[in-house]
Amino acid sequence: MTRKPVVWLAAVLGAVVVISFGAESKAAPKGGAKGFEAPSAITLLAQAKEPGPRLSAEYIVNTVRAAGFEDVSRIAFEHNRYEVKTFDPRRARTVEVFIDPKTRKLIKDPKTGKVMMHLVATATKPGKKASAVSFVDIMAKVKAEGFVDVYSIEYEHAMYEIQAHDDQGRRVELFYIPKRGDLLRHPKTGKARFEILK
Repeated sequence: MTRKPVVWLAAVLGAVVVISFGAESKAAPKGGAKGFEAPSAITLLAQAKEPGPRLSAEYIVNTVRAAGFEDVSRIAFEHNRYEVKTFDPRRARTVEVFIDPKTRKLIKDPKTGKVMMHLVATATKPGKKASAVSFVDIMAKVKAEGFVDVYSIEYEHAMYEIQAHDDQGRRVELFYIPKRGDLLRHPKTGKARFEILK
């Protein structure tokens, strides 16, 4: 009499396992992509770190300037959009504006139709250190070293931190020293120093 419940329980558990595997197999497309394989959590995480349609820093600077802003001092890809710190001469304020990588345009307020912006600071002009260097000049030096797809430039710790891709497709970070007017370089080789980002 004691064996029947055990057999019954094993049968139920077996059915649950079969049902669960059946549910997973239905998630894959039928007859669509051959060799379909669900992306792993690691794959999804890696995709999330990468910008979608990448925009060059040069394009971003030109887009912001065309809208009447000046002195771009920061470009970063966060929250699936480009966040650009710049100066608004009409309001005499340092603000942050946003560019949608899919539309390649500045994001506008749906109610007013004006460019959406966040106030960063009220000032007559950004600090000289942040505005003295042209992003176009920085990008030219980065490209001359063989790096491409510059998508982030930030001013921190008295230097510009630039994120781009090397010739192997790896995400890297380089450093530009405003006082030297050049990239941080190896003292022996003279090549630009960089860090590989994970």
